[in-house]
Amino acid sequence: MAKEQKQEPAQAPTPEVPETPGPPKSYRLQITLGFLVVVLFQVIGLYMMLPGKPKPTDPNDPDNPIYANSRSTEATEERQINTGQFKVKAPVGDSNETFSLVMHVKVRKGKEAYKFDTLYDERQNEIIDRVTSVLTVSTPDERIEPGYTTIKNKAKRAINDVLGTPFVLEVLIAEVTYER
Repeated sequence: MAKEQKQEPAQAPTPEVPETPGPPKSYRLQITLGFLVVVLFQVIGLYMMLPGKPKPTDPNDPDNPIYANSRSTEATEERQINTGQFKVKAPVGDSNETFSLVMHVKVRKGKEAYKFDTLYDERQNEIIDRVTSVLTVSTPDERIEPGYTTIKNKAKRAINDVLGTPFVLEVLIAEVTYER
């Protein structure tokens, strides 16, 4: 018996395709991917350079709109700082001006008000000195109605720094007098 021979189908000769000019396909793919990576980094860099909305840092800052609504519903109490008026002599042009005012602070009711009272009693002199220094270095523009906000913010920051805790939510100024 004869062995059967397997015959392979005859393959047609493949025509020779001329190579395309330029680098091989693997290099072209690497170049394309490299270009895409560079473009991606540029887009990310430009996005990071765009100015964003500043994030609020102090929830007790009266100019911070994110926390404004939450503070408005809080129960607060007023406390007067100093037993009388703050009297400060400050230079205005060639002369001196005596600037007097009564300052109150708002604190949360309850335990925080009690803690504030306790700490205020312990550090009253230091608080009065710091507030007096804030008033002394204030500019004439800050000592008129629109500038009170700057004095209030600086006084609040100074009081809270002395207390070591942000007990003071707001500073109120009353009974302002000027003498030249």
